[in-house]
Amino acid sequence: MSDCQLSIYLLQVIVNYAYLLLTRFALSDLTYSSDTKCP
Repeated sequence: MSDCQLSIYLLQVIVNYAYLLLTRFALSDLTYSSDTKCP
């Protein structure tokens, strides 16, 4: 595996991880706001 391929692979892993974190936080924000609106 060349350095170029390795950097592209790492970039994809970082993007996927960031996307998972964003969706997890977005979902928790949605559930939290809906819970506070409807106790």
